[in-house]
Amino acid sequence: MKLATDDLVTKFERDTLAWQLGEERRRATEAALITEEYRKRADAALRLKAETQQKLEKAIAEDTSDDSPLGGNHDVEWLCRNGSKAPQCSR
Repeated sequence: MKLATDDLVTKFERDTLAWQLGEERRRATEAALITEEYRKRADAALRLKAETQQKLEKAIAEDTSDDSPLGGNHDVEWLCRNGSKAPQCSR
């Protein structure tokens, strides 16, 4: 009787370990697929960032207008004449 019980326990443990191993392999495969998908997304995002940066730099280089939000010299002079206390006005 003891031998039969030991065999049943051993079979149960073996089956349980086989199931656990199969489950871990399935999870590892799923994690590898998810990781690859995120790597692809990250690569695409980095490419898009680089393309956008190049477009921005090109647009800045081609911009010849004097409508800077920082203002040109005539804007600073006007501000100084009209009471601005900006550091540029103390010159």
